[in-house]
Amino acid sequence: MKFFSLCTAAIVPLTLVNAALLPRQTNPKFRATQYSINGTTISGEIETPEGPDSVQIFWAAGDKWNPTPIEARRGWFSKGMHIVYWSFQAEAPGATQFYAKAHERDGDIFAPGNFVNYQL
Repeated sequence: MKFFSLCTAAIVPLTLVNAALLPRQTNPKFRATQYSINGTTISGEIETPEGPDSVQIFWAAGDKWNPTPIEARRGWFSKGMHIVYWSFQAEAPGATQFYAKAHERDGDIFAPGNFVNYQL
């Protein structure tokens, strides 16, 4: 009985972790290499490892997040480095920050990741 109590005491706290506090999955090869805001237009380039079907850009003006992501366009592929280059450009009035999300077979990955955003 003591063994069961010890196991339960160790497992129960682990199951109560809030999923919102877990870091987002990242990949060091997934990153914004260039980005800027010119007037009300946000634009940039993203590198991903080969594999993602799509890349979306989520942006905010201050702490107010726009509900509609920007769909990045797939560009060219570097066969030797196994990197896909994407670009994005859209109207984003007042944009001050953004992050990118790529959808892969194994789930979503984020850049820059861990709830940190690129600042404009």
